[in-house]
Amino acid sequence: MANFFGMAEVIHDLDIPGTRVTSIYDGFHGSIYGSFVDQRAVDINVMRKWVGERPVRILDLCCGLGRFARNLAADGHSVTAVDLAEDMVGRARVLWREESEKAPGSVEFLTADVTTLDLGEKFDVVVVGGLSLSTFDDEGRVAALHTIRRHLAPGGILLRDYMPRPCLLYTSDAA
Repeated sequence: MANFFGMAEVIHDLDIPGTRVTSIYDGFHGSIYGSFVDQRAVDINVMRKWVGERPVRILDLCCGLGRFARNLAADGHSVTAVDLAEDMVGRARVLWREESEKAPGSVEFLTADVTTLDLGEKFDVVVVGGLSLSTFDDEGRVAALHTIRRHLAPGGILLRDYMPRPCLLYTSDAA
């Protein structure tokens, strides 16, 4: 069962007949969301500083359209990018095909659940961008963190954004 918060929770609770719940990253909204986040460059530049210029192996979890993966591969890194949303991964592959000829690095895009992922290998860097960890409930977030631990090489770097869920920021006692 999906967990909802904020406006999505209100809409879901209306229980409108004939409607179905779909992933927020599929279809039209996924296109809009992907186009919006693809315009940002500040976080990519911060990642580049942490990753460095020496080619390394990178795991990009919750990759969406592969913005981090594509940019880091363009810098010469070898990236494995994973997302559960098939639509987003499909679009990421198309974008990468258009860019890959001039990129010295590589990207392999996978559709998989990051809460259960086990690739059986370690990476120098694990990237979880776009506040992705904030979208999981507590159990999912813990499972995703175990995935990160399972895949991060000793001495490796974890680069992530995180924002607590709105329900954790405010209490009913707040004035």
